[in-house]
Amino acid sequence: MRRFVTVLITILVVLFAVFIIQNAQAVPLRFTFWSTEIPLALLMILCAAVGFLVGIFAFSIKRKNTTKPSSSTTQTPPPKSEETESTAT
Repeated sequence: MRRFVTVLITILVVLFAVFIIQNAQAVPLRFTFWSTEIPLALLMILCAAVGFLVGIFAFSIKRKNTTKPSSSTTQTPPPKSEETESTAT
């Protein structure tokens, strides 16, 4: 299994290197009053990272809203009957 993971990681690194080499051309990036040129591969990686972070943030908000009920809404155990109390003494 460890060898499989090593081979898989090696393949992914090689594919990532090919992706970067093929998308090395600079593209203009304009955001409001700011403008620069960055490699296309870097721009795509940044966009994917931002999307990943937004997804994690949205999932954490959804999960926070669907947490377990608070202790004030939990049911209390039923009171002990008189028979149980008399046999305990």
